[in-house]
Amino acid sequence: MDAYIGFSKIIGARKENGLIAGHRYRFEEKTVDGFDYEQLFLRISTNLPDWVFFYIAPDGNGKDNLLAGPAVLHKGMKIKI
Repeated sequence: MDAYIGFSKIIGARKENGLIAGHRYRFEEKTVDGFDYEQLFLRISTNLPDWVFFYIAPDGNGKDNLLAGPAVLHKGMKIKI
């Protein structure tokens, strides 16, 4: 199962017409300057079950290269791959 976890500041929101339930919400967001994203993900991985390995990678388009990846986080440890 894939999941996406992110942390950013919402700077705007709007409601649009959509296919499901007739509407959807779009958010404008930006990263929080000076926030240690990698430390957040390490802390999350510490509290996950032993069988969970948390894969991280830098943003594919290169605009928000916040994490030195690729790597796997497991129980608070970073394993470079």
